[in-house]
Amino acid sequence: MCGRFEAKFNIPFSKSIWEIIGIPAPEMPDKVVEYKQKDVRPTNNILVIKKTENGFAYDVMKWGINVPLGAGKEFLMINSKTENIKIKTIWKNTLTKNPVLIPMTGFYEWKTEGKTKTPYKFTVKDKKIFFVAGYFRLEKDKKEPEKQIECATIITTSGNDLTREIHPNDRSPVILDYGDIHNFMNEDIDVRLSLCEPFPAKEMSLTQSNP
Repeated sequence: MCGRFEAKFNIPFSKSIWEIIGIPAPEMPDKVVEYKQKDVRPTNNILVIKKTENGFAYDVMKWGINVPLGAGKEFLMINSKTENIKIKTIWKNTLTKNPVLIPMTGFYEWKTEGKTKTPYKFTVKDKKIFFVAGYFRLEKDKKEPEKQIECATIITTSGNDLTREIHPNDRSPVILDYGDIHNFMNEDIDVRLSLCEPFPAKEMSLTQSNP
């Protein structure tokens, strides 16, 4: 899973990143210029890259989708399992229509040993910024019910040998190789889901670090 991540970068990203990825540099709406979140937690606004009628654009969305449980109850879905997307039509359709890239500079997991929990940060070697797969949908704003807001979730998959050292539940965010990003954003749902695989452990680093 991914319950906390780091976003220490300046925006807009350099053109060289987009040239490597193979998509045009996204547009920069005014509301994104004010984005300054570094230590990112559920319900925070997160920076994403999404598709629009005019190409790609940076955007800011709430992290977490509210999922009804019945009897007036709901839970905040900050992560969405690849396995569930494949079998649940609602999430498969949402990913089909609304894929997003979620840029990070690291994500955190806590290792539990007895009563002690120690935070560790995962990063990608040779990449200051990496991109995690996700999707979004519109929801009513609880503060202003007449308005709608965009809410995003992170797609997770099985862990690799490195993430399993810390996370016993064998889950990890879907980190997209730069060469796969174009297809994730532009191809059909079957191609997108085929890219939701564990990232190679040898291409990641792990350090004990507080958020």
